[in-house]
Amino acid sequence: MNADQIAAALDRTLPDMQVLDDLFHRLRRLSETAGKSVEVGDDLWRAVPAGASLDIVTKAFYKEYFEGVGFATYKVLVAIGGLQRSDVGAHTAKYCFATLHYDEEAQLITTDFHADFR
Repeated sequence: MNADQIAAALDRTLPDMQVLDDLFHRLRRLSETAGKSVEVGDDLWRAVPAGASLDIVTKAFYKEYFEGVGFATYKVLVAIGGLQRSDVGAHTAKYCFATLHYDEEAQLITTDFHADFR
């Protein structure tokens, strides 16, 4: 199996639209409780306007060799507000990044918001 086939299998298991829908609903719930802002670690809050673009940056499957040592089977990095590319590789997001963590059944476990590209 080559990289394209692996990527296609990953997309069948965890479709992009599912990820974007999960994040959209998470942001909507946060906006109802936090006034359209999301916490980005260390008590830093960023306002995210309704309808901000959501760009999937990476999507990965993690194989655990020891049961229970990892946090999720699938992880997806999304740039909220769009990915701002850098010539030197220090990419940023307009508002922040979100990492969505999924279990082995491709069900969302949790979402982490952070300022830096991880």
